[in-house]
Amino acid sequence: MGWASIPNVTEVTEEEVEARICEPGGGGQLFPLGGEWELNLPPRVKLILYFSGMIYSFLGVSIVADMFMAAIERLTGVQKCVKIGGKRFRTGPVWNETVANLTLMALGSSAPEIMLSLNDIIKRTFVAGKLGASTIVGSAAFNLFVIIAVCINSIPAGESRQIKETGVYAITAVFSIFAYVWMLFICAINSVDEIEVWEGTATFLYFPVLVIFSYYADVGVLTTENIRNRICPRRDTSAADNEPKTWLERFKVDNAMEEELDEEEKARREAEAKAREAARLAKERELGTGAS
Repeated sequence: MGWASIPNVTEVTEEEVEARICEPGGGGQLFPLGGEWELNLPPRVKLILYFSGMIYSFLGVSIVADMFMAAIERLTGVQKCVKIGGKRFRTGPVWNETVANLTLMALGSSAPEIMLSLNDIIKRTFVAGKLGASTIVGSAAFNLFVIIAVCINSIPAGESRQIKETGVYAITAVFSIFAYVWMLFICAINSVDEIEVWEGTATFLYFPVLVIFSYYADVGVLTTENIRNRICPRRDTSAADNEPKTWLERFKVDNAMEEELDEEEKARREAEAKAREAARLAKERELGTGAS
């Protein structure tokens, strides 16, 4: 077999390369707006036109994002009155802060890259391109490193900040690291260059699991102490120690008529008892004076 029978690998590779949108033979969903006339423009002219369009698009995205975040703040700021007993009411938010941050706030801040990824995957008939997963991973990496670094460096000198909800922080940190490991598993180990249906479904279901775990940690249900007591329950000896041991103590407990009263009720009853005692003493003085 001679060299003439070997195909030109360079030529085949160049034919398979997809033409750019701004070059002759290329095209996208929207561009080129002017057709072949726009493709044949000088590169510098196209650079100015596309750069101006990109700046205009960024302004539109910033306006929509500001409106969306303002709507989220107004939605999460709604308050409700909860009856806590008697005639007392307590005002509290309708939305849980942790749930709002993980759902509404995350959706508002990640909406541009989500729409960009969806647009790319639909345009390519669910075949991965240069965007897609790389857009999501890049945005997440930017949030994980750059934004955290900016927040840390923005603290004034001599001041400090503390994490209020350490349980929620631990859960979100574990899920963040797990997300990278899971994406590596489904993209490079389990099914190389292919995302199966069950992988996409499992990835989607991990999000509500994260929200549920974070909510229970925020309200104090999912804590290390509760988990330890659930796994290794300990016998409560305080109740046994407080039980009456003699018949007299049992009689007092069985016939106890004390009520669980709040501070205001206790003060009112004490004042009434003192008033009755003062009236009784005054009446005895009057009787003693009359007899003398």
